Amino acid sequence: MREIAEVAKIIRDTIELRIEYNGVVQNFTYQGNWVNEIQKTYFDKTVSLVVKQIDEILDYDNPKHIDYVKGISNKLKRKLIDINTLKTDNLENLDYQIYDWDMSLVYPVNPPKEKTKELWINSISGKDDRYEYVLQIIAGFFDIDYDNPVTHNQEELNLYLFEKHSVKKDDLQLIYAKAHLAYIIELHRILIFSLHQKFQTIIEFIEELEQFKGDYLPQENTSKKGKLYYKGAKYELAFLFNFLYDYDYVIGSTRESDSIRYIKHFINESEMYFFKGKEPIKVAGIVNDFGRIGNGEGHVEKEIKFTEKLIENLEKRLDELNDM
Repeated sequence: MREIAEVAKIIRDTIELRIEYNGVVQNFTYQGNWVNEIQKTYFDKTVSLVVKQIDEILDYDNPKHIDYVKGISNKLKRKLIDINTLKTDNLENLDYQIYDWDMSLVYPVNPPKEKTKELWINSISGKDDRYEYVLQIIAGFFDIDYDNPVTHNQEELNLYLFEKHSVKKDDLQLIYAKAHLAYIIELHRILIFSLHQKFQTIIEFIEELEQFKGDYLPQENTSKKGKLYYKGAKYELAFLFNFLYDYDYVIGSTRESDSIRYIKHFINESEMYFFKGKEPIKVAGIVNDFGRIGNGEGHVEKEIKFTEKLIENLEKRLDELNDM
């Protein structure tokens, strides 16, 4: 029982979303760290560390431990459902009062080293490159289409907010803080999803062993995860997968209520990239693009254009097949 209690504490500490807002510096902390200072590698390392710790503690030959692994998987799935209720694409909803997050009006002992609106462009000094992501999130807050040139340049985006949305300069710090927070919550969501997938893999492997009953072991899958580059805009990926889902070409889960959510997680978690100019950008925050389908600045027109092009290509393929 001591081993199970130890694992329970590791899982609880990892998946709990602890957020606090500090009104003095207008910034948020996640698990005690400022959201604009946490790197993506933190989440990747956390997944690896948690799996390693649990592997060292649990005995997969022990039926009670196997049952507990299944319980962990179900708990992670419920946590995913909970975190999906957070509306991170809405500026007003990212409020400590709505979600009952902690709030402090005391100047922090360890204040953030940089303001939230101070973004880095390149991956230097071990920092992740979240410039594009933060600008995308802020554009989403104000329903600005990603094809609008201002979404690629921070200074131009700020001026656009001042002129078109009556944003005041004093408001930028909190707006950028919420964008960083939305980015971190998405990484936390991916962390939970990754853990859930890993425990599902363990369960499936154990079930395979039980099925084969020692006759032979399945061959280990040594294939490496590759990268997929989509040649269009990121929002087109949402159009494409939403179309495939709506017309029953793909499902993300055997439970209908989970399916579209798992598809979104799959896109975010996979090594999938889109292009801005000649630069490949890893897909992140696809949930926001799904949320704009059927509404948003010019999105209906863009989906019509995308669908017309898709039909045109399908007709070309049909002609090719008929000529064979």
